[in-house]
Order: sequence, then C-alpha cells, then structure tokens
Amino acid sequence: MYRRILMGEHSMKNRQAENYTEPNQAHSHLDFSKDILFVYLHGSIELITKRLETRKGHFMSPSLLQSQFDTLEPPDGTENFMSINIEKTIPEMVTEIGKKLGLNL
Repeated sequence: MYRRILMGEHSMKNRQAENYTEPNQAHSHLDFSKDILFVYLHGSIELITKRLETRKGHFMSPSLLQSQFDTLEPPDGTENFMSINIEKTIPEMVTEIGKKLGLNL
C-alpha cells in the first residue's frame, strides 16, 4: 500500500477518477517507477532477531518480528530497486549501494 502511494499510483488513480486535466499533463508528474529507487535491505529472521535482542531500550520486541516477516512484500520486477544483504557491515553496504548508484565513495 505505502509503496503504491510513493510510486504515484494512488494519486494518479484519484486524478483519473476525478477526471482531472491539466495543461501539459503529460509533463506534470514524475515517472515514479524510474524516479524512486527502493533500497531493499534483506536478511534472515535469525540474524535480525539476534540484532534486536542486543539492542537496549529498542521499541520493538523480537517477539513481533515474525509478524513483520509474514507481511513483508519484497520488491518485484515492476519496481526500481536494489537488494542489499544485511549480513555485511554498514561500511560494506554503503559501498555496495554507492557502486550500484555509480558513485565513488
């Protein structure tokens, strides 16, 4: 749901439903499928549980994690995304993201 809103599907459907027209409408909205890049951080439930258990004062109980995995909707081929494995260190992940974006970090 939230991803569809970010990608503009919700607002475009509302415009169509209201028969919304605007001068130069073809150029008045972003092509969200290309303009938004999702960085999908993925890891096993075991790894994330272990990390949650080591956090002090964190708002999320590890007992809630399974429900999060159950409702997780990984990105699909219709979305502009990159997939990053969280088993790496933060500097390694940042470097990988930078390389995929063509940045020299």
